[in-house]
Amino acid sequence: MKTKTKKDLNTIVDSIVDDYNKATKDEKGKVLADLIKGVNVIKDVEKQTFDNSVKRKQLKLDEEKLELEKKRMEIESKKIQIERDKLNKDQVKFDIVTINDVRKLELEDSKLDFEKQKFNIELRKMKADKVFNGIMKGLEIGLPLVIYAGLSVLSLKAIYKDDVRVPSETWNFIKGVSKK
Repeated sequence: MKTKTKKDLNTIVDSIVDDYNKATKDEKGKVLADLIKGVNVIKDVEKQTFDNSVKRKQLKLDEEKLELEKKRMEIESKKIQIERDKLNKDQVKFDIVTINDVRKLELEDSKLDFEKQKFNIELRKMKADKVFNGIMKGLEIGLPLVIYAGLSVLSLKAIYKDDVRVPSETWNFIKGVSKK
C-alpha cells in the first residue's frame, strides 16, 4: 500500500480514537464500532498489500522458473543436437569404414584374379615348354635315329651291291640280331 494512503488511514483511526476518548458513554459504542471498522479496513488494506507483495514475488518466482525451464529446454535441445551430430559422425565414419572394407575386399578379389591369371599363364607356359622340350628331345633322339636308319639302309644297299646278297637273308639276319 502507498505510504500516503496508510498515513491517511492511520490519521483517521487516530482521530476516531480521539473521538472515542471525548465521547460520552452512549456515543462510545458507536465510535468503538467506527474504530473497529477503521482498524479492519487498515488490516484489510495491509493484508491486501501483503498478498499483492506475495503474489508479485510468486509471479517473479514463476517467471524465473519459466526462464530456468526455458534454459533447461535449450540445454536439452543442444544435448539432443550434439547427440544427433555424434550419431551422424558415427554413421559417416561407419560408412567410410564400410566403403574402405568393400574396397579392400575388391582389391583382394582383384589380386586373387590376377594371381589366378598369372598361375594360368604360367601353367600354359609350362605346358608349352613341356611340349617344346618333348619335341626337342624327340628331335634329339629321333633325328639321329632316322639319320642312322637311313645310313644303315644305304649301308645295306651298298652291302647288297658289293656282296651280291639277297635281301631276304639280310632281313633274317636283322631279325635274329633284334631278338637277342
